[in-house]
Amino acid sequence: LPNYKLEKIMKSFTSTTSFVNGQHAVRAFPTQRPVRTSRRSLRTRAEAIKVGRCWVVAPPKRQPPRGIVHFLGGAFVSGAPQVLYSLLLESIAASGFTVLSTPYAVSFKHLECAATVRQDFMDSVQELRGNSSQSWMVPAGVPVLGVGHSNGALLHLLNSSQSGQVYTVANVLVSYNNKQVSDAIPIPGFLEALGPTARAAQEQQQPLPVELPSPSAVLETASGLLPFSALGLSQRQVADAGLLLEQLGSVVKEVGDGNSDFTPNPEESRRIVKAGYSPTATPTLLVQFTNDSFDQTPEMLDILLSCDGGAENVQGLTLPGSHITPCGTDLKWQIGAAGFSPQDALIMAVKQQSQVELRRLTQELVDFLGSCCAAASNPPTQPQGPVAGSPTPSVAQ
Repeated sequence: LPNYKLEKIMKSFTSTTSFVNGQHAVRAFPTQRPVRTSRRSLRTRAEAIKVGRCWVVAPPKRQPPRGIVHFLGGAFVSGAPQVLYSLLLESIAASGFTVLSTPYAVSFKHLECAATVRQDFMDSVQELRGNSSQSWMVPAGVPVLGVGHSNGALLHLLNSSQSGQVYTVANVLVSYNNKQVSDAIPIPGFLEALGPTARAAQEQQQPLPVELPSPSAVLETASGLLPFSALGLSQRQVADAGLLLEQLGSVVKEVGDGNSDFTPNPEESRRIVKAGYSPTATPTLLVQFTNDSFDQTPEMLDILLSCDGGAENVQGLTLPGSHITPCGTDLKWQIGAAGFSPQDALIMAVKQQSQVELRRLTQELVDFLGSCCAAASNPPTQPQGPVAGSPTPSVAQ
């Protein structure tokens, strides 16, 4: 293609999709402002460390954190947040927050999964506080905030709707999703066929003559042979992504044990949230994207707005993007020896546009989280929610 056409293509990626209905964002609340669209890479080169069951990204230069963010990813990709959400987590940390992301395996038992990730978070915070060189990352007295994507948003909702389980002063729910299994896996007859197959496999299972390596061991070996470092990923980050593969076996086992739908089912989950969620105690931002067929944000937005205090403490936001906008890592594309080509132009334009959308999302999240931290630090007569170090259920206990 001629150079002037390549330039036109690249410009179209950064301009036409930056607006929705002539605005930078379509909101369910009045505040609007332009989005900074610097071409600088989002990567902050913050080092993710494994502490307990969580991956931790701290603010740069030992900057005292404004708050502690507990991040939960979506189904299946939740197994490796340190890889698949690296840009988002690093960008939030660069804005002054310590981010703990908890890997978890997909499960049909949502309440058990929610309780498990909450406990994993608490245990990791306690481990950080017990280490003199790491305790600065999670000081007592700073607010704990929840950020969840897709299924992770549902888990935060369930924890914040049950007495004794609330541990965040605010929640950000991105691309909330809680579909029936049959809708989440749109393959006719898949579950009906998988159940008997899984049970037959369990009954016929014979011990192998040799022990096969775990998915984590396979990935650890691969990380030493393949140039993952060129993608900005450490060997341990790749090796610990084994849960991505291991969880497939756990799903098949649950189906073989007779599970064919989530518990609680979507309708029961909605009732739990409607009866137990308090927007007054947990101000909430819901984010949906313009190109997301999996999203069920409007349904949950209506439920939360109907709760006591919902009109004053629940906000909805629509941004350009898709269901996978929060996912991403800063892949380093090398231009070939033959020079800049149409392929290079297209890949770089797509990469730039995805970072524009992710930067816009991060900016909105950080602004909301920052305002909630300020409110939690200067509470009104009636406290708005638990703060780490308070007598209410929190990570300080």
